[in-house]
Amino acid sequence: MDVRDLRTSFAAFAPVDGAEWELPCREFLDACELIKKLMGSLGRCMSFALSDIAAKLEQIDEYITSAGEACPSSLLKIVEKEVSLNVHDAGKKNPSITRTLLRLMWFLDFVAAFLSKLGENTSASVTFVAREAYNEKLAPNHPWIVRKAASASMALCPSRDSLMKSISLNGTTPSEEQCEILISTGNEMKKTLDKLWAYYTSNEITKLK
Repeated sequence: MDVRDLRTSFAAFAPVDGAEWELPCREFLDACELIKKLMGSLGRCMSFALSDIAAKLEQIDEYITSAGEACPSSLLKIVEKEVSLNVHDAGKKNPSITRTLLRLMWFLDFVAAFLSKLGENTSASVTFVAREAYNEKLAPNHPWIVRKAASASMALCPSRDSLMKSISLNGTTPSEEQCEILISTGNEMKKTLDKLWAYYTSNEITKLK
């Protein structure tokens, strides 16, 4: 995969002046498919997360497909509808789109931090950067046993050179261009995530079980 495509996808979610910010359903799913490819480039170390992310994306896709023309074009409109109907906090066994999107936000926070840190700390191994991003963004939401398993699995991260080739940033030495692409991709993701977190915070739906 080419990490530049991920940057372009999230840049497209930038708000339009004077218009209400929206998050197009299909375009968001497409961007998350690129996230899956990026995480796949990390090999077995991300297997603990990929199946879970795939299941969450499938749930959103099935909701959109089953709703057909009645489905709102924006994910935020779906969340708004669930909140208005008081079905947003249905729990783990029957998860709402609101809850599923929240957990995707946790993971996307991790990915954005991982990319930015990878560009900022060129002397650090991929394992070090992945663990640092995980501890900062995902670990607070996980029980101890999951944190321990995640930390162990990240020892299997590929070398920096191997990862760069997998995401179309070839070169044996971290270059200024490589770093700029990684950091700017993380920043574009963060812009979208900041909007999402602001929405969830204002509606008091950040603590769904």
